[in-house]
Amino acid sequence: MDLTRDEVNQKLHELKLDFIFFDTVHWIPELALEIGFKTMCCNVVCAASITIALVPARKSTKDGSVSNEELMEPLAGYPTSSTIVLYKHEVRSLSLIFMEFDYGITFNDCIMTTMRNCYAISIRTCSELEGPLYDHVGN
Repeated sequence: MDLTRDEVNQKLHELKLDFIFFDTVHWIPELALEIGFKTMCCNVVCAASITIALVPARKSTKDGSVSNEELMEPLAGYPTSSTIVLYKHEVRSLSLIFMEFDYGITFNDCIMTTMRNCYAISIRTCSELEGPLYDHVGN
């Protein structure tokens, strides 16, 4: 997706949008400031997925890695009454979000940059299903 930045930038200048919905394109909010439209980061994953891994408090080491043991431990403030528990094979898959892409950014950093810099964030969830997790993401 990063290789399409120039074409997307050109098209967004032509379209003169008021608002754009997007997911993991960390440079869209930067273009929004330059061009003058608002952004909404639309997460298609549930609050449980975001709270377990895609949170600013989940820091990787200098080499971009997070140990499996660290990923199995919930972060401070994580709802203790939650039934979300990761198995070792799930944690191994999850560790991919901390690996660096060819263009020098991890998926986690991409998501964090996107969510920090956008105008609004939407998550596919509702308080009736994921109440404590929903609140945890908000905090």
